[in-house]
Amino acid sequence: MTIFEDNELEIAIVTYNRRDFIKEWLRLCYEEVIKRNISLSVYDSSTNNKTEDFIKEFNKDHKKIKYVKVPPETEVGYKPMLPILESNAKYLWVSGDSRYQDFDELDEKVFPLIKNGIDYIAFYWGKKQENFGKVFTDKSSFLKEAFISVTCIGWSIYKLELFSEIKTNKTLMKDYDTKYRHNYGFGWIGYFFEAFARNGTEAALVKVKNNNIFSKKKKQAWMPRFYECWVENLIDLTNKLPDIYNTKYEVPKNTWDEMKLDSHAFCLKTRMNLGLTPEIFNKYLNNGMLEKVTDRIRRIKYYAYAPMWQIKIIHTVLQIKNKCRTIIKSMLVR
Repeated sequence: MTIFEDNELEIAIVTYNRRDFIKEWLRLCYEEVIKRNISLSVYDSSTNNKTEDFIKEFNKDHKKIKYVKVPPETEVGYKPMLPILESNAKYLWVSGDSRYQDFDELDEKVFPLIKNGIDYIAFYWGKKQENFGKVFTDKSSFLKEAFISVTCIGWSIYKLELFSEIKTNKTLMKDYDTKYRHNYGFGWIGYFFEAFARNGTEAALVKVKNNNIFSKKKKQAWMPRFYECWVENLIDLTNKLPDIYNTKYEVPKNTWDEMKLDSHAFCLKTRMNLGLTPEIFNKYLNNGMLEKVTDRIRRIKYYAYAPMWQIKIIHTVLQIKNKCRTIIKSMLVR
């Protein structure tokens, strides 16, 4: 088991109106956190007091959890920057509230990297075996291979020394605020890649198992803004990154290819959650952004314009198909 020094590692959980998720996360992870002498904080932008009330009650009988009330109007893409700018720990893990990891696996694969002083660690999303446990020193290769992992709030551990200039240089911070603060989907990522370009030397990708908390209850609040996030915000972010990342213009299309964001399943999901309409399709077709992320424009157009009765049929067929796959897999396991 890895034991940290005081203020060596802080886990900051970023949450929004999900008291039950926080409660379950603490049930699963709190004791493991305390045994390793890790600090714990909750950054809550909820529109009600349920999470705050729960933390107050929890703190009556446990080691104190730092609670920070965040204005509800704070843009999603900026929220991870709040603990980054406020924490005084040596390392900060900005965690989401909907997943948890096995701490024994973290002891084996992740925490030794912190002890070795690496600048940044991401839990790897991709399937390339050669990237499991890989340490990057080339910044462009790092951007290209790690970008998708970096986009997930909860999968990043930062050495906060990276951000020392941002915290002390008001002119630099103003410049970054202008470029990234109002990027709804990915604002914090811009600050990070700027900081890493100036100060970072090593970044690691680590393959660890991510377990979902209440997966059936989890709702992706950004789905109605899907194309704003994964087209407009994505392209805006990568265009503004420092030129030292010479692969930055490849990232949007690579992201769509790897995540299959133009698949039938995603097209269907965005249409059914009001994230894909004729108006949205035409906006990103006419401004030239859609062709920068995908070659499957005809498919997306079909889902944008198809009558709802056809959409419902496709949804039913996909549900049946997924159930059949599940049954077949269970039979093969037996």
